[in-house]
Amino acid sequence: MATASVVPSGKWTVKPEGEIQIQGGSSEDDPAPVTILDTLNDIVSQHGAKPALKVKRGGEWKTWKYTQYHADVQRVAKSCIAIGLEPHHGVSIIGFNSPEWAMTFMGTIMAGGIAAGVYTTNNKETCQHIATNSRSQIIVCENKTQLNKILQIKDNLPLLKKIVKYLPETEEPLDTEMREKGVITWEEFMEEGKDVKDDVLSDRVSAIKPGHCATLVYTSGTTGPPKGVMLSHDNIIFVSKGMNRNFNITP
Repeated sequence: MATASVVPSGKWTVKPEGEIQIQGGSSEDDPAPVTILDTLNDIVSQHGAKPALKVKRGGEWKTWKYTQYHADVQRVAKSCIAIGLEPHHGVSIIGFNSPEWAMTFMGTIMAGGIAAGVYTTNNKETCQHIATNSRSQIIVCENKTQLNKILQIKDNLPLLKKIVKYLPETEEPLDTEMREKGVITWEEFMEEGKDVKDDVLSDRVSAIKPGHCATLVYTSGTTGPPKGVMLSHDNIIFVSKGMNRNFNITP
């Protein structure tokens, strides 16, 4: 009878599903390890009514309070699960800073995946390398410029299940050809997970450990193919808390 394999933890790993051992956690300078999602929950509970994100579109500002941001992150996570994102697989995000970028990043992690940012200046070959290396099953693009790169390499990405364009349809609608190739809008993406139960998402979140990889940060690829730097939940939170202590960064 086949048994499920267990990935051993250690002081280092190159496996996306691997878990590193974390030592310490006994002082303010060396806090107990937590996940990014633990920290997000704490921030929402303490500062839920404060603004988390703002963007100016159509001449008007739109604001997300932390409670609203958290709710949209959950919607993204459920949509990722509904589309078929497997734990420790990637979601590539290519675009400039935006609320959708931030929500996709956090939603991917909440679904148990690994978020992978892609430079907007990357050519299609580099985009393909990153999507392949990160085992991306979903790619989220800002606009048609980035989307066209992905459509040119789509057939070379067997793990890819869905492509999402997040720039508002009022600014840049999808054409018929893109629709035929399975591209969906951000609004449609957010509806994908409407039937995913809360306990399904909770199970994904419960399986995430501080020593798991949260994101892959890729080098520029100037001297060769970009290398993916694995950053754990604990790594990101440890550095963030250190920055907060030294520079008093608050919501």
